[in-house]
Amino acid sequence: MGKNFVLVVLALLAAQCAAMFTEKALIQVLDSELRPISNASMYPIYQLNNRVGLVNGKPVLTDRNGYVNVTFFNNEFDANVAQGNWTLVVSYGSQTVQKAIEYVPNRKWTIQVQLPVHYAFFLVVDQQGRPMAANVSIGNFTYATDGAGYARFHLPDGTHDYSIAAMDIVKRGSFTFYNDSTERIEIKRYMLELSVVDENTAPLGASVLVNGEEHVANEAGKLVVMGLGESAVDVDIEYKGKRKIASIDLESGVETEVVLDMSQPAIKDVSASVVDGAGRIRFGVEDAGAKASGVDAGTGIRVTYMVGGTQEDAALFPAGYGRYEAEIPIQPANTVVFYTISVVDRDGNEASKQGEYTVVPNNAIKQTEVPTSTASPFEGVDVVQVIGAVVILGILLGLFVYVKKRLDASRPPPEMVQ
Repeated sequence: MGKNFVLVVLALLAAQCAAMFTEKALIQVLDSELRPISNASMYPIYQLNNRVGLVNGKPVLTDRNGYVNVTFFNNEFDANVAQGNWTLVVSYGSQTVQKAIEYVPNRKWTIQVQLPVHYAFFLVVDQQGRPMAANVSIGNFTYATDGAGYARFHLPDGTHDYSIAAMDIVKRGSFTFYNDSTERIEIKRYMLELSVVDENTAPLGASVLVNGEEHVANEAGKLVVMGLGESAVDVDIEYKGKRKIASIDLESGVETEVVLDMSQPAIKDVSASVVDGAGRIRFGVEDAGAKASGVDAGTGIRVTYMVGGTQEDAALFPAGYGRYEAEIPIQPANTVVFYTISVVDRDGNEASKQGEYTVVPNNAIKQTEVPTSTASPFEGVDVVQVIGAVVILGILLGLFVYVKKRLDASRPPPEMVQ
């Protein structure tokens, strides 16, 4: 292997010695205003010889003054086919230019290449316009602001994304420029004032997650978080298993009240009846509390019924304030129908009530529930007829007393016996 390596090295040296020419050039990369660009990438494209053809040189970076040296050679043995012209490729960010160069022996001047690049200045200030210490990042470059709040970037023209970190605040955005320009970035600090209550306005000492940091409201349900960097924030509130995520706009600077509805809605006054085999379920719905979330009649109430192991939805209709009726299709006589009333309020609290009825031939309804009220002793008796009978008896009694008195008055008095 050592012998082969030596042969290769000797061959290369021989080729270089036999080179038709060796190009040595100093390159300087400049922006649109002829200011040097550092860290620009450059490589030559040249013809090594007629047999191999064009090859790319190794990329190199410009120094702080935009300079870089380039050296390459042509090892063509036949002068008639030697190609001295070559191409310089320069790249910076998203911008790339190519420049055709003619071989000049013992070149004494610098080859300059211009790219569409400009300076972008970032001025970082607070709400009062005072400069802030911050780190500004674009791509792989991060620069700290100076005492005046400025950070400077030499960037290709076009659109760039940036992020600015100032203390515990990170602000992101993008900008587009084609000339030297300054982006003034204002870093605001906002205050979150939160009040957490239940549906009856009672305060809740809830756990509140803000930007990944956990806080706890005090016994009055109040929470204040200072120094937030965004004008809007999502807060995750939890209390005894009840959770709510609220989006809060901090620009107004006023306290925000968040209500956690802790109680399930009530299903009241349920009754069932059957007419010609069709069932009708009547019930009321109430979500109590001054700040209760309420029930959406369109999506929060559902009545299902089951016959023979198959569950179906009953047709639901409003029947006045907080009252609803559900209709169950006609079923054969002696069918047992099981039904379920389900109610969900806007905060996700659920309630349900189940019942059943049996369809009997005379349209009566046989329910499993025991009536809670006691039967009246006059149940089934026509009260009007009873009252009429009592009145007639009173009149007859009065006539009897009157006639008796008249008869007694018309009789002669009895004779006295001596």
